[in-house]
Amino acid sequence: MQRASKAKLQATPDKAFLRYEKTWKLEDLDHAITHAKAQLDLAGKGDNRQRALLLNDLGRYLLERYFRSDYDYDAECTISTLQEGVAFAEQAVALAGPGDPLQATYTSNLAALLLTLWGESPDSTENDLRKAVDTSEAAVRLSTPDSPDKYLHHIQLAEALQTKALAYGDISFLQRGIVHATKAEQAVSGKHAKRGLVLSKIAELYIGKFRLDSDPRSKELALKYAVRAFEAAALDSVDRDRIFLTWARITNY
Repeated sequence: MQRASKAKLQATPDKAFLRYEKTWKLEDLDHAITHAKAQLDLAGKGDNRQRALLLNDLGRYLLERYFRSDYDYDAECTISTLQEGVAFAEQAVALAGPGDPLQATYTSNLAALLLTLWGESPDSTENDLRKAVDTSEAAVRLSTPDSPDKYLHHIQLAEALQTKALAYGDISFLQRGIVHATKAEQAVSGKHAKRGLVLSKIAELYIGKFRLDSDPRSKELALKYAVRAFEAAALDSVDRDRIFLTWARITNY
């Protein structure tokens, strides 16, 4: 979850989604989506910041809902779920406008939805992937140096560049992705809870590079970062399983 750096803008946490993060029950996620939509209907038309917060949350929730549908084999959750999430996220970015301290966060979340939609929709085009990458780059540009979410914006851009590199076999995009992932690593030094996730992403980037250049040094670096990610995973209860899976996949590559 990407949160505002100013407490004034965080508003009241969505208890429904917090419950889902504890239980991981699909019914709790569905309740969170229904609750957020009801809150959006109640929000004043002139309160753009509150509406932007709710729209951004809905985009995130629907992205999570789509991923869960794949895990739980839910045929009722389709590409339209992602498309609805993109629509909410685009409205959040538009409402935030220039100067809003949360604009970079909203933009990065929109980029994540666009990238997922490109990968999942059979109707996706090269322009759709370009839009996802451009939006990720915009989020990095909008992020302030002191933003606690800056590492997330760099990781999102690295993910988009990795996707483009592997889609078109262009290693230069992977090299750019590694640069941004390294910047993310610099922002999560010490015992940061997400350090393992960042190191895991760098490992994925290097194994992707190895697939393209067959350079043993790329594989060595992938293994190095995968082990470091595994060691740091204990700090991250949310993404621990994902980190372990990446470590297992790369160590057996």
